[in-house]
Amino acid sequence: MAGLLDFLQSASNTAADTVAAPVDMLAWALRKAGVPVGTPVGGTDWMRQQGLRRDVPQSAASLAGETVGLLSPMVAAAKAPQIAKGLLQVEANAAAPRTLRPEAGVYLVHTPLKPNPLVGTRYDREFIGGLVDKTPRKIEDVKGANIVLMPWDSTSRNYRITSISDERLPTPIVTTGGQDFPRDLAHVAADIGGASNFEIARRIQNRNRTAAIENIQAGGQGDVYMLPVTMGAQAENFSTMPSDALLQLVKNANLSKKDIQYLNQQIRNEPMVLNKKQTRPFGGFIGLQDPDVAQQLLTGARIDTTAGNLRKGMVSALTKKGNQKIIGFNAEDLSASLMDDALRGVDKGYAGNTLIKAVEGTPLSASTHPAYDTDFGGRYFGSLMNNIPAEVLMPKTFERISKELAGREGDIRNMTIGAMEKRKANFSEYVDDRVINSVNEYLQGLLR
Repeated sequence: MAGLLDFLQSASNTAADTVAAPVDMLAWALRKAGVPVGTPVGGTDWMRQQGLRRDVPQSAASLAGETVGLLSPMVAAAKAPQIAKGLLQVEANAAAPRTLRPEAGVYLVHTPLKPNPLVGTRYDREFIGGLVDKTPRKIEDVKGANIVLMPWDSTSRNYRITSISDERLPTPIVTTGGQDFPRDLAHVAADIGGASNFEIARRIQNRNRTAAIENIQAGGQGDVYMLPVTMGAQAENFSTMPSDALLQLVKNANLSKKDIQYLNQQIRNEPMVLNKKQTRPFGGFIGLQDPDVAQQLLTGARIDTTAGNLRKGMVSALTKKGNQKIIGFNAEDLSASLMDDALRGVDKGYAGNTLIKAVEGTPLSASTHPAYDTDFGGRYFGSLMNNIPAEVLMPKTFERISKELAGREGDIRNMTIGAMEKRKANFSEYVDDRVINSVNEYLQGLLR
């Protein structure tokens, strides 16, 4: 039986190689020209995927199979040039100048033990302007004021993304978020510090008022500065940018109905913890190829949670390794394309890259931000030009709250920062000599 299987497989191998040779040759030439051909039908890799080709130990049976294989594929081989010719349809303007690399539009294997250096670098974007210059500041510039932490994602603003995983996006995505939000020229003119959903924006406004009272009680003049603090991994997935990009990548992939149905079901079954309970609220997702899917991702219609959670759930489902392979991209490329260079790779709980002065009396207003409905007041003040741990920037408050939480289960640092971000009172820090020394000692340590 083993000999018969070797005979049959060897015959298949030889026939497959005869058919695949011209396909592989043209595919190689197109890749050298920078054209994304993927896994062409009829090529050697495709033959392996279909089970038509597999290595066989040399034996009498395999040699006999090779002989039969040389005789049998004449008709199929005659069609091979036509298959190869069809590859030219992958890129109608193959002769035009290309910026894509040879591995365009494909998932690259990338593991902790075998990292691929290209993963996380395959994207194209350009800055389109519209921001005031970044203003260097020192911690001494806010002496006598109170500082407040605010969780903020680490995406960029005003960058046009044109390709991800070397796949061109039909409609470039312009980044809209991040700590550079208050640097936008229009926001500077209107004293807009940031945007969020109404309830959170109102909470920020109330916390700033409380911090101003705490500052006066400490001997200050009521001045308050908001410090955006980095969040955990995938915080950007609440925004519209990752889901917008994924819709385009899925469309570009020209997936089969079976693959689309599979991905849709993955999204519908994606779990989420809501109110400390695991649930599956995305059963009403209308599907990746539905003409109204972009609108559903903005409104959350027919979903048992918010639109933001739907976007997070969709990105979580589609960035699983197996689904990245189906679509043909790497999640690390998507994430990196959105990141602010000043915050790239910065862990949770760091601030100082952006300082926003709270402006008393500025009302909440309707926002043009695609993910949030409400703008809150604030004026861009500058940057400490470094990312500094929260416990260094706010040593007194961090020490006090961490002592309160000592003994509880979980990461004390994360819980302390969470309390500093959410509490309604006693959460701000009066900037005195202790704070200034703490920050400057940390910065000096970075220079050693």
